[in-house]
Amino acid sequence: MVAVNTALEVDLTGQVCADSIGSKFFLASAVRWISIAARPSRAAARRSSPYPATAKDGTVSRIMTHLSPGAGVVTTRAGVHYVVTEYGVAYLHGKSVQERALALISIAHPEFRAALLKEAIEAKYLSAEMADKEGKILVGPKELKTTYLLNDGTQLNFRPIHPTDEPRMRDLFYKLSAATIYYRFMSHQKRVSRHQIKDFVYIDHRNDVTVVGTLPESYGEEIIAMGSYYLDPKTNLAEVAFVVSDHWQNHGIGTFLLKHLMRTARRNGIRGFTAEVLVENKPMQAVINKSNTKVSSKVGTGVVSFEMAFE
Repeated sequence: MVAVNTALEVDLTGQVCADSIGSKFFLASAVRWISIAARPSRAAARRSSPYPATAKDGTVSRIMTHLSPGAGVVTTRAGVHYVVTEYGVAYLHGKSVQERALALISIAHPEFRAALLKEAIEAKYLSAEMADKEGKILVGPKELKTTYLLNDGTQLNFRPIHPTDEPRMRDLFYKLSAATIYYRFMSHQKRVSRHQIKDFVYIDHRNDVTVVGTLPESYGEEIIAMGSYYLDPKTNLAEVAFVVSDHWQNHGIGTFLLKHLMRTARRNGIRGFTAEVLVENKPMQAVINKSNTKVSSKVGTGVVSFEMAFE
């Protein structure tokens, strides 16, 4: 069962006001339907609150740090699964306050995201170090979504990275072998720092693009692959790199990721990719050489520099 209800206001913790603006009532609430959908026996139940991101001709954000004084909570923060606006979908069920705030800011109207970020930091929903992520808390374009079917029938889902993916990205990197980390980062680092993970997660989805491959799990989803490119505006070439969890290597996922990123880069008017690959990383070199692009390479000290010009 799916219960769908409109919302007049949602605060950054996920509390929904659906029947009043402040203390002035406008609508009848749908608490009965929401409570039915919330019953544990209905395994497929979801509660959703869809609505435009703004009101009053775009002058007011419906996603707010705090509900207006006098506003009643029709749906508690524990009762809503999804909040939907024209800018995307925020999945809130079971999430921390920080994850909820990030998810909701990412689907707010772009003109209000900076103020919401500042207020979320002041409210201690987000840490102060998030202040420099303004303009990078947003949902990636739906055109980046696709699927890939492995030979054993396993379907991988690919999508743009989301601001709430930091824990899943951390889990991905923790599971990588020392050799895989060395090939990806060209250093014998024992772990991937939080700063490095944030650089993957908080991007503008224009000059910087990151796509993740996921598998559904009982707790949500697991990221098992990640591919990125970073544009150099001076050359209109983008540096590309990707990594696949050790257990899922040798299934063609790297080749698929590269082709998917190439299609995205072409749509964005980018003329080609560059890549720096360790001399001993033969699998990555093979993927590049099979990319159906005009490939040129130059061998340096322990590194092969590739350029892939799109036709």
